[in-house]
Amino acid sequence: MRLDRRRLRVLLIVAAGVLAGALGLILNGAGALDGAESIAVDQRFQIRGVHDVPNNVVVVGIDDTTLKDLAIRPPLKRSLHAQAIRNLTAARAKTIVYDIQFSGATPPFDESAAAGDAATREDISLLDAIAASRRVVLGTSEVTDEGDPGVLPDDAELKRTGTLVGVANFRDGHFARLPFELDGFPTLAVAAVTKATGRPPTKEGFGPDGAWIDYHGPLSSIPSIPFSRVLANTFKRADVQAKIVVVGNTANRLGDVHPTPFGGLPMSGPEIQANAISTLLR
Repeated sequence: MRLDRRRLRVLLIVAAGVLAGALGLILNGAGALDGAESIAVDQRFQIRGVHDVPNNVVVVGIDDTTLKDLAIRPPLKRSLHAQAIRNLTAARAKTIVYDIQFSGATPPFDESAAAGDAATREDISLLDAIAASRRVVLGTSEVTDEGDPGVLPDDAELKRTGTLVGVANFRDGHFARLPFELDGFPTLAVAAVTKATGRPPTKEGFGPDGAWIDYHGPLSSIPSIPFSRVLANTFKRADVQAKIVVVGNTANRLGDVHPTPFGGLPMSGPEIQANAISTLLR
């Protein structure tokens, strides 16, 4: 009798474990545990705070300082971006990652031939700077059904100069996970690491929902340089030398700001991309 009770108890414990495991798998497969997992990750980030600020990734931001210095309204002329690329290349930045969409050719400012020529010169200036640099990665959020990434007017020239294109979008509105690829293209962080290291990162760790981004901290944890200082060539070269530089809109008024697992103030798209790139490098 005593032996039978012990066996029954063991069987019940085993059955309960099996049932709990099966239930967990069912709930996880249905996505029911995603919210709890996300909350737990957020809390762990906030407890940990800022950690291990990277020395190989930096943001060049079109920030409030830049908008004040240049006294012009974005989008900036492509010739200005061309000059920034030339200055970063001369300072020996390892990789220049543009988290800005350059959609096709620059439209003429009016219907005159002179305006059309000026618009063409803007595009040629940017294409020439990218071709001369050979270390640029362009971001896009506009992949067409035909697989066209919608960046600049000369895709063949970009391929000839080794310019990579990455999708800057994320699947989740929480910006906690990084997909390996979207719409047939690598994501921007994946393309950046591929360009910087000469090989794509391994897909290990990328599940169907992507890989967790290991944020270094909340807003402004990644070192940042105003775009206007890069344009004026008044920045310290050591701040970008041998580093991956992510260029993009960081001023709140420009709208590229998003929630992150840290909560609090939203983070700019370029800083999120910098955290994703640093995660892949580590």
